[in-house]
Order: sequence, then C-alpha cells, then structure tokens
Amino acid sequence: MVVFLSVIGLLTSVFFFVSRDVYGTISFHNFLGIFGVIGALDASGNLTSFERPIIPLLVIAVVAVALLVAAHVLWLNSVAEPTPH
Repeated sequence: MVVFLSVIGLLTSVFFFVSRDVYGTISFHNFLGIFGVIGALDASGNLTSFERPIIPLLVIAVVAVALLVAAHVLWLNSVAEPTPH
C-alpha cells in the first residue's frame, strides 16, 4: 500500500511539474483518489453503503475549494500590487 500511494504521489508531482497548474494537479490527484477509494470499497464489498450522496462531505468539499480559490486570489492580489515603502 505504501508503494502504491508513493507512486500516486510521484505521478501527482510529475503532473504538477509538467503542467504548473495547481487546480489541475488537485483535480488529477482527486481523480486518482476517487478511483482508488471506489476500487477498495468494491473489493471489500462496502460500495453499496455509498449509493447516496453524503451531504456533509459535499459541503466540506465545496468549502475547501472555495477557501483554496479565495486564498489563491488573495495571494495573487498581494503579489501583483507592490507594497509602498
């Protein structure tokens, strides 16, 4: 499992170094993670317990993405505007 997760981490790192896109890298990482979790749940026979959306989990995901975008926009604005001396 450690080797498998290390390979996923390396693939995500390579994706970032090639694309230089944080949002694309997050999407790529989550894409790999979703398939890994679905595969593990299917192999253990627990996939049916997730047939309905889990609303608190979706809310947390939306809040996390909104915070990431807000932090990114604020950081870009602070870098773009030179501070007066």
